[in-house]
Amino acid sequence: MKRAEATLLMVRHFSERFTESILLIILVALGVGVASSAIALASRTWQWSRQILDVPEYREIVVGMRDEADAMQRAAIRSVSAVGSPLTTADLSIAKSIPAITHAYVEHRSMIHFINDASVRREASTPRCGKSDLANARNDSSIIIAEQEEAKGYEVTPQFFAARTLEAMLGSLFSDKACEEGAQVIVLGKNLAEELTRQSRNGAPPSLLIGKKLLTYEGYLTVIGILKEAGNRYDEIFFLPWQDKKVLPPPQLRFAVASPHQIEEACAQLSAWFSRSATEGIVCFNPRHAVEHLVKRNRGISLLILFLSFSGLFMSAVNVGNIFMGRGMRMREKFGILMALGASQKEVLRLLSVETLVITLSGALLSLTFSAPLSRSMLQAIGIEGASSVFPAYGTLVSWLFILAFSFIPAYQNAMVRPTDAMRVR
Repeated sequence: MKRAEATLLMVRHFSERFTESILLIILVALGVGVASSAIALASRTWQWSRQILDVPEYREIVVGMRDEADAMQRAAIRSVSAVGSPLTTADLSIAKSIPAITHAYVEHRSMIHFINDASVRREASTPRCGKSDLANARNDSSIIIAEQEEAKGYEVTPQFFAARTLEAMLGSLFSDKACEEGAQVIVLGKNLAEELTRQSRNGAPPSLLIGKKLLTYEGYLTVIGILKEAGNRYDEIFFLPWQDKKVLPPPQLRFAVASPHQIEEACAQLSAWFSRSATEGIVCFNPRHAVEHLVKRNRGISLLILFLSFSGLFMSAVNVGNIFMGRGMRMREKFGILMALGASQKEVLRLLSVETLVITLSGALLSLTFSAPLSRSMLQAIGIEGASSVFPAYGTLVSWLFILAFSFIPAYQNAMVRPTDAMRVR
């Protein structure tokens, strides 16, 4: 049997059952699309779970005041009540007596406000106008005048950088001495440094910022270091040396442990130590508790959706197989004639396989139009960002192969019929 004759036969067969073929493609698309979006959801959820549990913040114990812990909706392990002074850097010394703790530091949110033309105009009627400071800075090449109004960051003690595995790309990080002496120094994230360089130096390399002073309402801040790219929010912010003072909200003490399995024990030891201190309303809480609960919830949701979608895929595969079986049975008489004229069962199987492949592949390609947006919507619903196009494509391939396997079964059965039996079909 010539290939042209075989192709003409299948095209005629497809056109004679055009509506049925289109509905079959849609059925495949729905089954594959829903299943592939569920596979993408489950794959991204598992990837996100591993990533978030490896974040250094969730291998730490946070010590803060009771009201702050409640506001953050963190899981409080133990609380102690006493009377006395707020938390200070001196309380970090407890880390030396707890072997599980590797780093101890203070972390407190901060913000700096730059002095520039816009801020001077806005603050013209206030005592902190900064007009004279701006005028003096224009004649001093060692002072950086930023165009942006403000920048966000943290006041920290030096062990923060080691706990978060942050290193200096240029310059250096500040030391404990800088915190003790109240040095007016600053360390910049990579992206923030590049932005400040663009604003003040017209695209010059960030290395020119080292040793320069930032003109801010908080005073002159000397840039001593720029961090290596971290690939997270630390690239966009600054870091100042923490100095003990009364601030609202109160500062947090953070204690990093070597292994997540040691958090509970270390937290109990910290709670016992702070219960003997002279500070009122201190709470030791474990941020990992809330994250682990969120991970379990998201994994459970993704598994449930995956099970339901695969149930739908299985039903779609069975229906598609039944339809292909019916289409093949209606063509058995033609197959019998072809085999009587010299066509082999292998050639008939090839004809049916091509039809099966074209229809299922068309349905799989059609499913790509909605599987990726559907998986992205489900990820957003459970609070996971960063949807990837790789997972929907992988899910589509797996789902298509599943339906294709069911579709080849009737093709094989119809092709293996004997010519004499096929000729008797009416």
